[in-house]
Amino acid sequence: MTGRRFDEEAWRAVEEAIRLENERQRAADLPPEQRYRSLHPEAAAFLYMLAAATGARRILEVGTSAGYSTLWLARACAATGGRVVTLERNREAVALAEDHFNRAGVTPCVDVVVGDARETLAGLDMTFDFGFVDGEKSEYVEYGQLLWPKLSAGASLVADNVLSHAEATAPFLAYVSDLPAAATEVVALGNGLSWTVKLTR
Repeated sequence: MTGRRFDEEAWRAVEEAIRLENERQRAADLPPEQRYRSLHPEAAAFLYMLAAATGARRILEVGTSAGYSTLWLARACAATGGRVVTLERNREAVALAEDHFNRAGVTPCVDVVVGDARETLAGLDMTFDFGFVDGEKSEYVEYGQLLWPKLSAGASLVADNVLSHAEATAPFLAYVSDLPAAATEVVALGNGLSWTVKLTR
Protein backbone atom coordinates (compact mmCIF):
# COMPACT_ATOMS: atom_id res chain seq x y z
CA MET A 1 0.00 0.00 0.00
CA THR A 2 1.27 3.43 -0.92
CA GLY A 3 0.82 6.14 1.67
CA ARG A 4 0.69 9.91 1.21
CA ARG A 5 2.81 12.66 2.70
CA PHE A 6 1.21 13.61 5.97
CA ASP A 7 1.74 16.75 8.08
CA GLU A 8 1.40 15.39 11.61
CA GLU A 9 1.74 18.81 13.24
CA ALA A 10 -1.01 20.40 11.14
CA TRP A 11 -3.30 17.42 11.70
CA ARG A 12 -2.82 17.49 15.47
CA ALA A 13 -3.48 21.23 15.66
CA VAL A 14 -6.83 20.86 13.91
CA GLU A 15 -7.77 17.72 15.88
CA GLU A 16 -7.14 19.58 19.13
CA ALA A 17 -9.05 22.66 17.99
CA ILE A 18 -12.14 20.62 17.08
CA ARG A 19 -11.94 18.59 20.29
CA LEU A 20 -11.63 21.64 22.52
CA GLU A 21 -14.43 23.50 20.72
CA ASN A 22 -16.66 20.46 21.07
CA GLU A 23 -15.94 20.37 24.81
CA ARG A 24 -16.66 24.12 25.09
CA GLN A 25 -20.00 23.77 23.30
CA ARG A 26 -21.08 20.89 25.50
CA ALA A 27 -20.04 22.73 28.67
CA ALA A 28 -22.15 25.68 27.49
CA ASP A 29 -25.07 23.24 27.11
CA LEU A 30 -25.81 24.36 23.57
CA PRO A 31 -28.68 22.55 21.84
CA PRO A 32 -27.58 19.70 19.53
CA GLU A 33 -28.38 21.64 16.36
CA GLN A 34 -25.98 24.42 17.42
CA ARG A 35 -22.96 22.33 18.33
CA TYR A 36 -20.52 19.91 16.79
CA ARG A 37 -21.71 16.32 16.69
CA SER A 38 -18.29 14.84 17.18
CA LEU A 39 -17.20 11.31 17.95
CA HIS A 40 -15.69 10.81 21.41
CA PRO A 41 -11.87 11.12 21.16
CA GLU A 42 -11.24 7.60 22.49
CA ALA A 43 -13.71 6.15 20.01
CA ALA A 44 -12.14 8.22 17.21
CA ALA A 45 -8.68 6.87 18.02
CA PHE A 46 -10.09 3.32 18.00
CA LEU A 47 -11.69 3.97 14.62
CA TYR A 48 -8.35 5.16 13.23
CA MET A 49 -6.48 2.16 14.61
CA LEU A 50 -9.07 -0.28 13.25
CA ALA A 51 -9.05 1.27 9.78
CA ALA A 52 -5.25 1.39 9.69
CA ALA A 53 -4.80 -2.13 11.07
CA THR A 54 -7.13 -3.61 8.46
CA GLY A 55 -5.51 -1.63 5.65
CA ALA A 56 -8.78 0.08 4.74
CA ARG A 57 -8.47 1.99 1.47
CA ARG A 58 -12.12 2.60 0.56
CA ILE A 59 -13.97 4.06 3.54
CA LEU A 60 -17.59 5.26 3.65
CA GLU A 61 -18.75 7.54 6.45
CA VAL A 62 -22.35 8.58 7.10
CA GLY A 63 -22.46 11.87 9.00
CA THR A 64 -19.61 14.38 8.66
CA SER A 65 -20.62 17.24 10.98
CA ALA A 66 -17.45 19.24 11.79
CA GLY A 67 -15.31 16.47 10.35
CA TYR A 68 -13.75 15.09 13.54
CA SER A 69 -14.21 11.40 12.83
CA THR A 70 -13.44 12.03 9.17
CA LEU A 71 -10.15 13.56 10.25
CA TRP A 72 -9.18 10.33 12.03
CA LEU A 73 -10.29 8.14 9.13
CA ALA A 74 -8.36 10.35 6.70
CA ARG A 75 -5.29 9.91 8.86
CA ALA A 76 -5.59 6.15 8.36
CA CYS A 77 -6.04 6.70 4.63
CA ALA A 78 -2.89 8.81 4.51
CA ALA A 79 -1.04 5.66 5.58
CA THR A 80 -2.91 3.18 3.37
CA GLY A 81 -3.18 5.34 0.27
CA GLY A 82 -6.95 5.23 0.54
CA ARG A 83 -9.84 7.70 0.54
CA VAL A 84 -12.82 8.52 2.72
CA VAL A 85 -16.18 9.22 1.13
CA THR A 86 -18.19 11.12 3.73
CA LEU A 87 -21.91 11.91 3.42
CA GLU A 88 -23.50 14.98 5.00
CA ARG A 89 -26.81 16.77 4.36
CA ASN A 90 -26.02 20.00 6.24
CA ARG A 91 -24.24 22.41 3.88
CA GLU A 92 -23.02 24.65 6.71
CA ALA A 93 -21.43 21.64 8.39
CA VAL A 94 -19.82 20.66 5.08
CA ALA A 95 -18.22 24.10 4.70
CA LEU A 96 -16.85 23.93 8.24
CA ALA A 97 -15.57 20.38 7.80
CA GLU A 98 -13.89 21.17 4.48
CA ASP A 99 -12.05 24.05 6.14
CA HIS A 100 -10.86 21.66 8.84
CA PHE A 101 -9.71 19.12 6.22
CA ASN A 102 -7.81 21.79 4.33
CA ARG A 103 -6.04 23.12 7.41
CA ALA A 104 -5.19 19.57 8.56
CA GLY A 105 -3.78 18.69 5.14
CA VAL A 106 -6.08 15.71 4.56
CA THR A 107 -8.20 17.09 1.70
CA PRO A 108 -6.51 14.74 -0.83
CA CYS A 109 -7.85 11.81 1.23
CA VAL A 110 -11.48 12.98 1.50
CA ASP A 111 -14.47 13.17 -0.85
CA VAL A 112 -17.48 14.99 0.60
CA VAL A 113 -20.89 14.16 -0.85
CA VAL A 114 -23.68 16.59 0.06
CA GLY A 115 -27.26 15.37 0.45
CA ASP A 116 -29.49 12.94 2.30
CA ALA A 117 -27.27 9.91 2.93
CA ARG A 118 -30.09 7.51 2.11
CA GLU A 119 -30.19 8.95 -1.40
CA THR A 120 -26.49 9.59 -1.98
CA LEU A 121 -25.47 6.19 -0.59
CA ALA A 122 -27.96 4.42 -2.83
CA GLY A 123 -26.41 6.18 -5.81
CA LEU A 124 -22.80 5.20 -5.06
CA ASP A 125 -21.60 2.46 -7.40
CA MET A 126 -18.58 1.50 -5.30
CA THR A 127 -17.34 -1.23 -3.00
CA PHE A 128 -16.00 -0.30 0.43
CA ASP A 129 -13.83 -2.14 2.91
CA PHE A 130 -14.80 0.00 5.92
CA GLY A 131 -18.03 1.73 6.87
CA PHE A 132 -18.78 4.14 9.71
CA VAL A 133 -22.32 5.22 10.61
CA ASP A 134 -22.92 8.34 12.74
CA GLY A 135 -25.91 10.04 11.17
CA GLU A 136 -29.52 10.29 12.30
CA LYS A 137 -30.17 7.46 14.76
CA SER A 138 -33.67 6.81 13.38
CA GLU A 139 -32.12 6.13 9.96
CA TYR A 140 -29.37 3.72 11.06
CA VAL A 141 -31.15 0.63 9.75
CA GLU A 142 -31.64 2.24 6.34
CA TYR A 143 -27.96 3.20 6.21
CA GLY A 144 -27.01 -0.36 7.11
CA GLN A 145 -29.30 -1.90 4.51
CA LEU A 146 -27.85 0.35 1.81
CA LEU A 147 -24.22 -0.01 2.85
CA TRP A 148 -23.97 -3.70 3.72
CA PRO A 149 -24.22 -4.96 0.10
CA LYS A 150 -21.48 -2.50 -0.86
CA LEU A 151 -19.00 -3.88 1.69
CA SER A 152 -16.36 -6.35 0.60
CA ALA A 153 -15.66 -9.61 2.43
CA GLY A 154 -13.70 -8.91 5.60
CA ALA A 155 -14.95 -5.34 5.81
CA SER A 156 -15.88 -3.63 9.07
CA LEU A 157 -19.09 -1.71 9.72
CA VAL A 158 -18.90 0.50 12.81
CA ALA A 159 -21.74 2.59 14.29
CA ASP A 160 -21.62 5.18 17.08
CA ASN A 161 -23.98 5.90 20.00
CA VAL A 162 -25.24 2.34 20.51
CA LEU A 163 -24.95 2.73 24.30
CA SER A 164 -25.75 6.43 24.77
CA HIS A 165 -28.78 6.14 22.47
CA ALA A 166 -29.56 2.49 23.15
CA GLU A 167 -33.29 2.69 22.50
CA ALA A 168 -32.94 4.60 19.23
CA THR A 169 -30.18 2.35 17.90
CA ALA A 170 -31.68 -0.96 19.11
CA PRO A 171 -33.27 -1.70 15.69
CA PHE A 172 -29.87 -1.25 14.04
CA LEU A 173 -28.18 -3.58 16.53
CA ALA A 174 -30.90 -6.14 15.88
CA TYR A 175 -30.35 -5.74 12.14
CA VAL A 176 -26.58 -6.29 12.19
CA SER A 177 -26.86 -9.08 14.78
CA ASP A 178 -29.19 -11.00 12.43
CA LEU A 179 -27.02 -10.62 9.34
CA PRO A 180 -25.81 -13.97 7.99
CA ALA A 181 -22.05 -14.60 7.84
CA ALA A 182 -21.33 -11.63 10.09
CA ALA A 183 -20.06 -11.10 13.64
CA THR A 184 -21.02 -8.12 15.83
CA GLU A 185 -19.61 -6.86 19.11
CA VAL A 186 -20.32 -3.73 21.17
CA VAL A 187 -17.23 -1.79 22.17
CA ALA A 188 -17.65 0.32 25.33
CA LEU A 189 -15.67 3.34 24.20
CA GLY A 190 -17.11 6.85 24.17
CA ASN A 191 -20.84 6.63 23.54
CA GLY A 192 -20.62 2.97 22.56
CA LEU A 193 -19.60 1.52 19.21
CA SER A 194 -21.00 -1.50 17.44
CA TRP A 195 -18.45 -3.32 15.28
CA THR A 196 -19.67 -5.76 12.65
CA VAL A 197 -17.34 -7.78 10.44
CA LYS A 198 -18.56 -9.12 7.11
CA LEU A 199 -17.20 -12.66 7.04
CA THR A 200 -18.19 -13.48 3.43
CA ARG A 201 -20.06 -11.89 0.55
